[in-house]
Amino acid sequence: MLAMLNIHTVILLLSLFALSPNSYANDRSEWEKVVNKSLSRDPESVLQLLKDRYTSLSPSSEKLYIASRIHEYMTQQGQHYFGDKSVSQLSYGYEEKLFLEGLNEEKNKRFLEAREIYLDLYARMKQRKDSDGIFLFEYHLCRLLNSQGDYFQSQNYCTQLEYLQDIDVNPLIPRYRTLSIIAKNRENLGDYKGALTIYKRLLDELPEGNNAASVFNDIGILLCTLGQYQQSLEYLYRALTLHIENHNDVGIAYTEHSLGEVYYHKGELHQSIVHFNKSRLIHLKQNDLRGLAYVYLGMGKSHTELGAFHEGVNQLLKGLDYAIQYNDTSLKMDVVLALSDSYVQKQYYRQAEYYASKAKTLAVESQNTRTLTQALRQLAKIADLNGKYELALSYYREYVTNEITMRDREHFKAMEALDQSTSSFEQKLLRTELLTQNEQLHTDIEYMKQQRRCFLFLIVALLLVIAHLIHKAAHTKNNQQMDCLTNALHRTVFIKKFNSIGKSLTSETRNVVILFDIDNLKLINDRYGFEIGNQALRSISTTIEKKLNKQDFWGRLGGDEFIVVLRNVEQYEVQQSVETLHKALTSEPYSYKTNDTESKKPLYISASFAFVATASQISDFNQLYAVLDQALYKTKEQGQNCIFNACSDTMNCSFALKSQ
Repeated sequence: MLAMLNIHTVILLLSLFALSPNSYANDRSEWEKVVNKSLSRDPESVLQLLKDRYTSLSPSSEKLYIASRIHEYMTQQGQHYFGDKSVSQLSYGYEEKLFLEGLNEEKNKRFLEAREIYLDLYARMKQRKDSDGIFLFEYHLCRLLNSQGDYFQSQNYCTQLEYLQDIDVNPLIPRYRTLSIIAKNRENLGDYKGALTIYKRLLDELPEGNNAASVFNDIGILLCTLGQYQQSLEYLYRALTLHIENHNDVGIAYTEHSLGEVYYHKGELHQSIVHFNKSRLIHLKQNDLRGLAYVYLGMGKSHTELGAFHEGVNQLLKGLDYAIQYNDTSLKMDVVLALSDSYVQKQYYRQAEYYASKAKTLAVESQNTRTLTQALRQLAKIADLNGKYELALSYYREYVTNEITMRDREHFKAMEALDQSTSSFEQKLLRTELLTQNEQLHTDIEYMKQQRRCFLFLIVALLLVIAHLIHKAAHTKNNQQMDCLTNALHRTVFIKKFNSIGKSLTSETRNVVILFDIDNLKLINDRYGFEIGNQALRSISTTIEKKLNKQDFWGRLGGDEFIVVLRNVEQYEVQQSVETLHKALTSEPYSYKTNDTESKKPLYISASFAFVATASQISDFNQLYAVLDQALYKTKEQGQNCIFNACSDTMNCSFALKSQ
């Protein structure tokens, strides 16, 4: 078995040695790189990548995360996803179903329902100390509470999320995803500089293939809030360029809207309307109700500021209609307050009061304290301008009460979030300890992998040494068996093999033994030298080996005397086979070289043949050799370069054979 070891085996062993466990693409960051490259080159292949990853994972928090990525992809394609029905593990299957239900509730803006589900799953993860699961639901609670407007509660989860993703070498959710919602939370809390720092860090963390346009857009809006309009426009135009290059109509529409907002705040109202209108055309084409509501809100405010009151109101009323169709209460409140402001500027106080009251009603129904205070302040302002001072005072009192209540509530939430952060400090320490232990385990595993690689290397080296020794031994043994000049068997090796020959396969076939010598070898050596004679012998060897079958063999008995055995030759082909071999040796000239120059003078070989053909087992080589040698001598008497049948009618060779 070891003798069969060859270079292909060694290559296979070396490839196995190179194939360490890290090369199976289990590493999260490597997998994320593949997904992001696919997003930029072949977006349709991403779903299959997600499904393959999902299938390869055992029930775990990472499998839950991949399920959420599949849900995100399907949602972006306008399709629904309710999970894999083939999941067999009951506990995991229940958690995945619950998680996807929460994602669907969040998508449908039922934030309270989604929040309860995430909190339930978060508690489960904390109970079993699942660090990946804790990370996953801190991410979703941070994102959800941002969307819900509960920024202080969101801050608690976002802070923990930021802490964990900074100390984890290979976090479950890639950093560019977590940084995005952490930055948004800081922006919502008014920490604009902190948000800007994280947004810029996010740009550095974005993987290859991930479009930076949305980040540029977010930075542009934030800079606008800070009053840095020129820098804001630079980032927004960079975002717009990327969206255009990627043919992303949705991105183009939202960035055009952002440009409209910046020009509105900058006071360049005509330019603002131009960008709002570009955004409107794309949203109309896509029937994006929310986008259209925001576009008409922006256009209405810009026209009103320009003094085009009727055009501004018409635009705002269209925006209100789309907000009602989209059923977004927060958006409706923004539009009706803008309508109220427009009528105040035109001194149409009755209409202004109507829309301000409408905003108050919507704020009470949605329990939106911030909008309620804005509506009360607007109502107080309108009553004051209209000369209704007692009513104005009443609204101002209500406004102050609600403002104080809102600030107290926000203060309470901030304190509550601080308490939660403090109470989670011990958990952070515990997680740090667990992560430290985890890192130590990774170090130990890497050390064992290195040992494994060294061990495999030693095995491969040992196998190579064994293969070399076997090859060397085989080569040495082969040299001992074969004549080094002609590759014919040595006399003793040939005789041993010869004596093992049995009968021919059938009564119609014969074993043929041919003894021959080179008539003119001495003459060649005397005339041309021994080197040319050796060249002739090597040429004879090549010719014979070409004529022999696999079962045939031959040997060198000494000097210029050789013996050939042809096995199982058809009886009627015996004479022809011998003659063919003789003709191959003697009919064609042999080329030879003198002083590295090939001679043009032909060199012919003369050979005398004596042969025996028998179907029986040969009893004794020495006796058969004596018969063949005598026949060969008689051939020489008759003339060189002849063929003689040693068992012809003129010769009696029965003593050398058991039977004919």
